[in-house]
Amino acid sequence: MAYEMKKDIVFVTIAFCIALLLFNIFSTKVLFTDVSQYVNTAKEFADIATSKVRVFSSAVYPWILGQFLKIMPNMLILKILNFIWLIFDALLLYWYTKRKETVLIFVFAPVVWYVASWINPILPVSFFLLLAYLMLKRYEEFKEAKYFIISALALGLTAALWLPAIYLSVFFILAFFYNKKLNNVLLYFIIFLITFSIRLIIEHYYFSFPFLTLIRGFGSNFLFLVSNEDGVRSNFLFLGKTILLILLSISPLFFRIYRIKFKPLRKEIIFLALSFILFFGNANIRYFVVLMPILAIIFTDILKEKEIKWHIILSVFLLAFLTSQYFGETRDYLIQKDLKQIEKDYAGEKFIVGAEGVSEEQAMF
Repeated sequence: MAYEMKKDIVFVTIAFCIALLLFNIFSTKVLFTDVSQYVNTAKEFADIATSKVRVFSSAVYPWILGQFLKIMPNMLILKILNFIWLIFDALLLYWYTKRKETVLIFVFAPVVWYVASWINPILPVSFFLLLAYLMLKRYEEFKEAKYFIISALALGLTAALWLPAIYLSVFFILAFFYNKKLNNVLLYFIIFLITFSIRLIIEHYYFSFPFLTLIRGFGSNFLFLVSNEDGVRSNFLFLGKTILLILLSISPLFFRIYRIKFKPLRKEIIFLALSFILFFGNANIRYFVVLMPILAIIFTDILKEKEIKWHIILSVFLLAFLTSQYFGETRDYLIQKDLKQIEKDYAGEKFIVGAEGVSEEQAMF
């Protein structure tokens, strides 16, 4: 039985890898939200940028991507470096649960495929948040210090990579340490700062100011909260439809969440509830891939065997709907085609270009 299980999970993992690779090869859409700022900053760190860009939420992830761009300056390489974290998620889920059902729930979740082509730190954040959670669970079970340390270091990396992960880190510590001794909380936080400081070190080295993106990020978040210009928040009908689509993108059978057992999962429920409230404030499907690995573990015990099959079947139809605009002659494909033709027609010539009515990072892309 164990051999058959390992054989199945190897097959699922290989199929997942191949499917993700083909998905990204044939996807012609590039300019997803925030992708341009991360790619442009990565190009700057790789010394291949044609302009200086200062719009990004953290320098850490673009810096990492930039080191690879120095060796292989190719968009597909960036996509591979990005979606590989989804594979790591699946492998880590199986390592902890030893259940094929958990992996299948995660692999077929529509939200996973929705963000599979996005060059964005939310994918590595999903892995390190899962690692922080699982290592803390192992520490609670075995009381070995190495699990405690790895958990804190992993959580620190999430906050170093992505600004909203700072809020998630606060929720995580509140949810899982509310009944712990203060010295344990302080020790966890000190270890957390070790990896979080990577963000400060890189920004101090390159920009001579360690809090550059923190101030910018918290400032923009504050303006978003006090602004009355955001139509989504005032349009409750639209917001309701968006939230429904988000829940379905986690699982078409999300309504089965009522089966969750509160007492053994009260910490997870507190953390997820706070995180859902945060993400619903700027309702977008892509954010929820960060929580999807933990949700996959929970849904493994919620869904019955037949329901997992329905999760897979319905998810295939939903992800086809969500990603249908990623392929064919997309706007991004036509832009690339035009640029190649211009390069061919005016070989060796240089152009000064600009853009009107777009953000800085979009203009620089």
